[in-house]
Amino acid sequence: MTETISAQGRNGQVYFDGKAVTITREGFAARVTHGRSEKSIPLRLITGIQMKPVGMFTTGFIQFTVPGEMSNNTGKGGRTFNAAKDENSVVFLKGQEPAFAALRTAIQSALADF
Repeated sequence: MTETISAQGRNGQVYFDGKAVTITREGFAARVTHGRSEKSIPLRLITGIQMKPVGMFTTGFIQFTVPGEMSNNTGKGGRTFNAAKDENSVVFLKGQEPAFAALRTAIQSALADF
């Protein structure tokens, strides 16, 4: 895979180049929750991807599980709130959801081929 796939969320942007997932934090909402930053996660370190679709009253999120880092998983009702604070997660709105679904599919496909 040589093409970079990206998705713009409410509190960050996610890029996948076939070898690594890069989460960048640009824009007001991203800086409020995480500050301006960039994190690259090599594909070989991703052990799971969780994606919660946008609900009627909640935003959605994508979260990458990495060994050695604490996940902010909680019971129903607090997952989206915690994902907004997790450095391995990006929160998204309804119109942004298709791009995140495509991103998840591409990463899962690359993981299956890994």
